[in-house]
Amino acid sequence: MRRIIFFIMLACLTNVQARVLDRELSMKGRWRFELGDNMAYADPDFDDSNWSRIYVPKNWEARGYPGYDGYAWYRVSVRIPKKLENKSLFFKAGFIDDVDEVYLNGKLLGSLGSFPPSYESAYTQERIYWMNHEMVKFGKKNVIAIRVYDQQGVGGIVRGNIGIYSSMQQPLIQNIEGSWKFSPGDSKTWASPDYDDSEWDDIQVPSAWEKCGYPYLDGFAWYRKKIHIDQSIQKLTPVLTLGTIDDMDEVYLNGVRIGSTSHGKRVNDYYNVWEIERYYFLPDNLVHWGGDNLIAVRVWDGQSRGGIYEGPIGLLSKENFNRIYRKQKENPELSPIKKLFDWIDSKEWEE
Repeated sequence: MRRIIFFIMLACLTNVQARVLDRELSMKGRWRFELGDNMAYADPDFDDSNWSRIYVPKNWEARGYPGYDGYAWYRVSVRIPKKLENKSLFFKAGFIDDVDEVYLNGKLLGSLGSFPPSYESAYTQERIYWMNHEMVKFGKKNVIAIRVYDQQGVGGIVRGNIGIYSSMQQPLIQNIEGSWKFSPGDSKTWASPDYDDSEWDDIQVPSAWEKCGYPYLDGFAWYRKKIHIDQSIQKLTPVLTLGTIDDMDEVYLNGVRIGSTSHGKRVNDYYNVWEIERYYFLPDNLVHWGGDNLIAVRVWDGQSRGGIYEGPIGLLSKENFNRIYRKQKENPELSPIKKLFDWIDSKEWEE
C-alpha cells in the first residue's frame, strides 16, 4: 500500500443553527403586509405601496388582525453593502407560525413546513436561510418577500432576531457558493476538466441535496464547478474550503486528486466526519493562474442528509487558514480536533 501525502486540514464546526453568527444588518421594524395569497407578491418589482405596515417580529393577531388564520405575505427592501461580498451570509427570519417560503429578489431562498393540502407546521423551528450570492444585489436594493400560512392560534413572524448575519469564519478572498453542476452516480471520468457536464442538473451549494430535489438519495454523487482564479491572488497561497460535507469526499483540481476524507478502498470504513469542515491546499503547479479551473467533488453519503450541506465555500488566504488551524488544533477546549488529527496520523492513506 502506497502512502499519499496531501495537505488536508479539517476543523470541527457544528451545523448552522448551532454556529455563532455575526449580525450584519438588523431587520426588525415595520414591513409591508397583506392578507391573502398571490405568487406575484414574490416579484421584486411588485407595487406594494398600498399594503399595510406591520411590526416584525410580532404575531399578526397582536398587530390588528385578531383571529385571522390563513395566508399572508410580508415584504421589505434592504440595501446589502458590497463589503459583505466575500462573507457567507444567512437570513434569520425568526420563528414563523406555521409555514413559510422566503424569496430574495423573486427567487426562493428557503422554506420550512408544508402548505396545504399536505399541511405540516414548523412553528417550533427557527428559520436560518443561507443567502446564495448569485441572488444578492450587493450595494443595491434587495427585496425580501415572505409567504406565510397559519393554521390556528397566533400566526406570522412571531419572534426572533430578524436580520442578515455572516459566519464568524475568516473572510474569503473568493466566494464560490451558488450554482454547481450535480449528478448522482459514480464515475472517475467525471473528475476530468474535459468531461461534458452540460446535461447535469444545477444545484445550490451549500445545501443538503435532499432539499434540492433528491429526497431519497444515498450513496455516490458528484459536484463540478468551473472557476476563474485571478493571477493576483497567487501570492496569497489560496486554500480551498468546501464547508461541511456529509459523509465523505474526494476533491479534484483540473482532473488531479488533491485530497480526501476517506481512507483505503472500503467506502463503509470511515470516521464520523459529517460535521468537519474541509480545507485543501491547491498545488501551485496545478492551478491555471489567470484562467479557468475545474473543481470536482466526489461525495458518498451513508444515510439521512447528504452532500456539501453548509458553507462557507471558496478560497481563503494561507495566512487566514493558519489562524484557523492554530486555534482549532491548539485550543484544549476543542478536543474533537485533536482526536481527528490523531486519527489522520494513524491511518494508511492510499489512492
